[in-house]
Amino acid sequence: MVLLVCVVIGAFLLVLVYMLPTDEMKENVARSHNMYDYEGTYPEVIDGYKSYQLDNNTDGLMLLQAVFPGNDDAFRNSLLNPYYVDDVNNSMQQVLNDYANDVNRSRGIVYYSRYWHGYLLYLKPLLLFFDIGDIRVINTILQLALIMILFYLMISRGYKNYLIPLFCGLIVISPTITGLSFQYTAVFYIMLLGMIFMLTRKYSFLKKGDYLYYFVLIGIATSFMDFLTYPIVTLGMPLCVYLIIDKTPSVRKRIAHEIKLIIAWAFGYYGMWASKWIVAYVFTGEKVIQDAIQETNKLTSNTDGANNLFSLPYRISAIIKIIGVLCRWPYVLLFTASMCFIVFRIARKSGRKHILTSINRSNLFYMLATCLPYLIIALLPLVQAILMPTHTEYHYWFTYKNLAVTVFSLLAWISELGESKCLK
Repeated sequence: MVLLVCVVIGAFLLVLVYMLPTDEMKENVARSHNMYDYEGTYPEVIDGYKSYQLDNNTDGLMLLQAVFPGNDDAFRNSLLNPYYVDDVNNSMQQVLNDYANDVNRSRGIVYYSRYWHGYLLYLKPLLLFFDIGDIRVINTILQLALIMILFYLMISRGYKNYLIPLFCGLIVISPTITGLSFQYTAVFYIMLLGMIFMLTRKYSFLKKGDYLYYFVLIGIATSFMDFLTYPIVTLGMPLCVYLIIDKTPSVRKRIAHEIKLIIAWAFGYYGMWASKWIVAYVFTGEKVIQDAIQETNKLTSNTDGANNLFSLPYRISAIIKIIGVLCRWPYVLLFTASMCFIVFRIARKSGRKHILTSINRSNLFYMLATCLPYLIIALLPLVQAILMPTHTEYHYWFTYKNLAVTVFSLLAWISELGESKCLK
C-alpha cells in the first residue's frame, strides 16, 4: 500500500512539473554555457583526484530533460522522459549548450524511461528562477547547513563519540563537490535527511517499530530521485545511526532487526524502480520493460556479457577500482589518525594498563560479536560492486562513494567498543 501511494504521488508530481513552461529554464541554462565550456565533460576540481571529479555529461542529460519543450501531453512526457540529442556532439553538456543557445543542429528525441527522474521535481522549478551557477551555490549552502544540523543532533543526543566516524564517512563522499554536480545531489540529501530525521525522532523509532516503514520510504525516495549513483549510502549511513541509537544487548536481535531494515529498504528501492517500468509500459505502450531488463543485464554482467556471479576476477577488479580512489595519502592519513585517536580515547578512558591486560578470550569473543552488525553494513558497498561490476567499474569516480558506508560503520564499531563493558 505504501509503495502504491508513493507511485501515485510521485507520478502526479512529475506531471505537474512537466506542465511548467520551459522557455525561462532554457534561458537560464543558456546564461551558464561558458561555465560548461570552461570545465569540460569530466572536470577534476582537484587535479589527479577522481574523488573530486564532476560529471557534467550526466548533468547535461538531466538539464536536457528539464528544458525539453515537450507538447501538450505532460503525462506521457513524465513517463518517457524525452530529451534532445544531435548529430555533432558526443557530450551531453555540449548538446545542452547548443540547444539552449539555439545553434542550428539536426536533432532527434531519445527516451530515458527506465528511471523515475524524480530530481526534476526541484530542478525544473529552480531553473525557472536561477541559472546553473546559482543552483550550485544554493545546493552547497543547503548541504552544509544539513551537515551542521546533523552534527548538532549527534552531539545533543549524546553521540559525540561517533562524530569522527561520521566525519570520515562524509569525507569519502567529498561533500565539497556534491553541491556542484546535480547527479550527486539527490542521494546526498536523502542520506543526510534520513539520518537527521532518525535523530530527531530518536525514541519513537525504538518504541513504535515504525522504522521498518521508514526504511521502505528511504528506499522509495532513493529509487525515485537517484540516477543510480551511490544509492547504498541512503541505506548504510542511516542504518549505522540506527545501530548507534539502538543499544539492544543481544547481538542476535540487533542483526535480526538490521536484516529486516535492509529488506525493507530493498523492497522500497526495487519496488519503486520496477513500478516505473510497469507504469510507463502500461500507459505509453513503449518497450520500457524490455529496455530496462537489457540495461540491467549490462550493469550486472562482466565485460564479456556473461551474467555470471562466479566471474570473480572481473567483479573483484571492480572492488579494487573503487577502493583505489581512496588509496591516496590524505585519505590514508585521515583514516589512520582517526582510528588511532578513537583507540587512544578509549585507552585514556579505561586506563592504558587496564586496556592492555583486560583482553581475554571472553572479551575478545564479545568484541567480535559486537562487530558483526557493523560488519554487515560495511560489506554492503562491496556486495553491490560484486552484483553490478560493469556499472561500478565504469563509473568508479562516483560509485566509490558507497564506501562511505564501510568507513563509517567500521569506525563506529571501534567507537562502540569504548562504551562496552569489556574495556571498562
